[in-house]
Amino acid sequence: MIVAIDLGENNLGGYLPQEIMGMPYLRRLGLWSNEIGGALPTQLGRLSRLSSLHLDDNLFEGTIPKEIGYLGEMVDLSLDLNKGIRGRIPSELGNLSKLERLRLSNMSLRGPIPPSFGELANLVEMYLESNMLNRNLPDELKNLENLEFLILSDNKFTGGIPESWSNLINLKRLEIQSNLMEFDDLDELFCPLLFDNSGLMETLVADCQGDDPKVSCTCCTECLP
Repeated sequence: MIVAIDLGENNLGGYLPQEIMGMPYLRRLGLWSNEIGGALPTQLGRLSRLSSLHLDDNLFEGTIPKEIGYLGEMVDLSLDLNKGIRGRIPSELGNLSKLERLRLSNMSLRGPIPPSFGELANLVEMYLESNMLNRNLPDELKNLENLEFLILSDNKFTGGIPESWSNLINLKRLEIQSNLMEFDDLDELFCPLLFDNSGLMETLVADCQGDDPKVSCTCCTECLP
């Protein structure tokens, strides 16, 4: 009975073996930092006991299978650093009610953050930087009361930050720089979380540098042009 596979940084190539999809007791699958390619199999959704999936830093292509959203025990999901993975983030990922860490950065993802992500009540860390994600940021993320790290930099998001996000009192780090957003209410939303006792914010990064900055923020810990 195999419950864990940890073969990161082993110069593995080829494709994800189909035999893995027939391991019903597998709880941890770690194949990070290899040269495994091809599409992510939809059969990953059969691994119902899987709680940790690390396929980051490989050569995977195609889209994120919606079937990953059926993995009800998932706690730690990392697919980042796979530039060949494109398309939208499946809304089904919002079904991962036990998820605590989500890493989908440095890929080629497009479209919005699914509003269903507001259902990820146990989420602590979400990394979505360096994609081509766009549209407005969803108000539904206000429900992520346990969220501590939210990294959204280097995308194509527009609009502003929803006022309701000021409810994220456990947020420690927020990065929104290098997007297409322009707004002037960041002070009102997040400065109290930096300087008052109402929150735990430690780091706030935005495009607030220069004579005519896209974002007005007097309390940001780092300003970029």
